[in-house]
Amino acid sequence: MQFYHQVKDKLTQVETILGYQTSIAIHQMKWWMYFRHRQKLQVIIHLFLQHLKAVGLINLLTAIKLTYFLIEIGRVHKSRDTETTKHNAIQYWTELLKIKPPQYPYLG
Repeated sequence: MQFYHQVKDKLTQVETILGYQTSIAIHQMKWWMYFRHRQKLQVIIHLFLQHLKAVGLINLLTAIKLTYFLIEIGRVHKSRDTETTKHNAIQYWTELLKIKPPQYPYLG
């Protein structure tokens, strides 16, 4: 946990210098921790909440789709299937840009 908090502190310093929200550092730290410890359910919930926050409750179905496409990108990328990864990435961005969200989800 010490290393995760060190990373969060460094990212917070960078965000302060750049004038970004410091909540991004916390998000990145949690994402990294969940992913590294193979907590798949936590990763899915984290990604879903990230998308829901960005697109709003009115676009709940879109948030579910975006989470699915992002999970698929990661899953297929591990198997080195570049065509399917490319297809899923196009689907992700097409779905996201269709609704023109006021803020984009963190891509970390």
